[in-house]
Amino acid sequence: MTGDPNRSIFRSHTSVNRGKRAISIDLKLPEGLQIAQQLCVGADVVTNNFRPGVSARLGIDAKTLHALKPDLIVLESAAYGSTGPRAEGAGFDMCFQAWCGHDWRAGGVGNPPLWNRTTMVDFAAGLIGEVAVLQRLYQRARSGAGAASVLVF
Repeated sequence: MTGDPNRSIFRSHTSVNRGKRAISIDLKLPEGLQIAQQLCVGADVVTNNFRPGVSARLGIDAKTLHALKPDLIVLESAAYGSTGPRAEGAGFDMCFQAWCGHDWRAGGVGNPPLWNRTTMVDFAAGLIGEVAVLQRLYQRARSGAGAASVLVF
């Protein structure tokens, strides 16, 4: 296991990972899956951005995790949602910017398209996911009941 490939971009990596603890786990090994599931049992929220079906194949999908901890909040944010013609596609910020026409608009009339390198789509998706997670945490705290739900974008 090599960990996060962005470690080579020191300033970027350290700014977004300050104070975090990290571990590399091979979820395809039984020992790795056991470690991941133990970590999930100790969590309030688990999130992933796999394509639909990947978390189930790895054994860390909402159904499996809810069997281990019923009040766990799980956010699965697949790039194109869980159903539909593009659901199985992997999503990348730069592709979404182009797909929605941002590159064309950013370039301006008569100019070539211009890619904005700030990964704004990734930031926006993370923010929307976090709002949904906060709403579920609030619901769980207010009702006293578990908010065992899957949020899929």
